[in-house]
Amino acid sequence: MGPAGTGQVPVVNADNSVMRRRRPGPLPITLLVAGGLTVAACAALKSSHSSAAGADVAHPAATTTEAPTPTTAPVGAGVPTTAPLGAGVVPTAASLVAKAMANAAAQQWAHIDVTTTSGNDVIAFQQDSGPTSGRQWITADGAHAETLLVGGVAYAMGDAAAVTNYFQYPASQTTRLANRWVAFTPGDSGFSDVSDGITLASALKNDTITGPYRVGAVTIVDGQQVVPISVDVPDTSGGPSATGTLYITPGSSTLPVELDMVGSDGSKSDVKYSQWGASVTISAPSGAIPAASIPAS
Repeated sequence: MGPAGTGQVPVVNADNSVMRRRRPGPLPITLLVAGGLTVAACAALKSSHSSAAGADVAHPAATTTEAPTPTTAPVGAGVPTTAPLGAGVVPTAASLVAKAMANAAAQQWAHIDVTTTSGNDVIAFQQDSGPTSGRQWITADGAHAETLLVGGVAYAMGDAAAVTNYFQYPASQTTRLANRWVAFTPGDSGFSDVSDGITLASALKNDTITGPYRVGAVTIVDGQQVVPISVDVPDTSGGPSATGTLYITPGSSTLPVELDMVGSDGSKSDVKYSQWGASVTISAPSGAIPAASIPAS
């Protein structure tokens, strides 16, 4: 849930369902951009978020097993700036992106940090994403929230500020819902919105860029040698145009390191990937409130 995705900002519909805007992914800039929020969402939040800050959300216990860091072919003298995937082969930019995303999916687990800014609004996601489960922590203009996907059930929880300003539940439900888990089963309205962008596959889908591409020279990002691959995102729906750059490690074991989007209006979204292959054990919270039991008003 709104992360991230992967993630969207949840809002309650008249039928008690929860709807959310997606975690920033790369395309288009007006939906900027994954798993997981958008620049458009930031603008929308400006009018709905208050400055009130509630208590921090408690995180469920989890254990992490670190996997060996994937190795990549070193960059040395004579290596083409297109970072070859194999000896004597200079691949196309499209194949570089496809290879990096395929390798990422094969890792099964990753940690993803997303920060989106638009004007004075800042939305940040931290998430651990796996094959069928994941968790997200979200901070949005002073509100704090968390979502989980485990055992086929999606869970959402927020502090007092998040209940009304982020999830947009009725104010009458603040005492009941603040810092309490709400459970969404597959049959509940809003389940797909809450769970979208949490798994690694859905987060990577949100973060996929499409060409035409420009491949830059090998550089250093986040302490790693990377190949920058950039795209221009035209204005197709009345929003700002943007430039996106995906930074991937060179070599046949190429993996995404960072995805940056910059809008013509100054809005920005940064997605950072780390801890590839490091699995996380996520447990379902006890005592969750069924989503279907929450009134619309």
